[in-house]
Amino acid sequence: MNNRELHKPIFNQDIPYKRIVIHFFPWVLSKYDSYDFNLLECFENRKEAHHNKIYDRDQEIYNYFKKITKYAEQKTEESEIMIETIFVQLLILINKLFTQKEKNENNTIRYNERILDIITYINENINKSLSLDFLSDKFFLNKSYLSHIFKKHTGVSIIHYIHYKKIMTAKRLLLDNNSCSEVCSQLNFGDYSTFYRAFKKEVGVSPQEYQKERSSIEKYQFFND
Repeated sequence: MNNRELHKPIFNQDIPYKRIVIHFFPWVLSKYDSYDFNLLECFENRKEAHHNKIYDRDQEIYNYFKKITKYAEQKTEESEIMIETIFVQLLILINKLFTQKEKNENNTIRYNERILDIITYINENINKSLSLDFLSDKFFLNKSYLSHIFKKHTGVSIIHYIHYKKIMTAKRLLLDNNSCSEVCSQLNFGDYSTFYRAFKKEVGVSPQEYQKERSSIEKYQFFND
């Protein structure tokens, strides 16, 4: 998943579910890029909502996760560099699996292109004042129908998606050292109190607290849940 996509798990079977999540800053990996290869290819050069799921039939990905977890728990002198190098190998593997999957599925999978167009428009215009009325007019769809098909295909309401994307964008802008008032203005929240309440409700802390806490964050966060 890239940082522009809203996502959540959907459980189709009554079997145990386990996930391992790795959050990382993309720019940390730029030193590994070459003219012919980009570690973030599978995140950056993929149409949103396409080819998100990769099958790990031989448990290669899972084995890399286990190695990363082992070094994260040991916290030895070499742990940090081992985690980084293993993570780079993991991304190389994911890119290979992604490329194979993309070739195999391009002619077989069909997506709701109208929903993808709406999502793309929201993501590219998240700094504007977006509403259900505006989007229904923009895409020539009845408001009720638009709300229905959007939730059907994404699992969330269109207003929730817009709200979530604005907050996620606000987090990135705050990390880029924009002031809280500048972020509020850039994302068209209307007034600062609205931005403050929305941010704290979604993130759990105020914009100022988030900016202060994240300024000292480590390069990587590894955790299991």
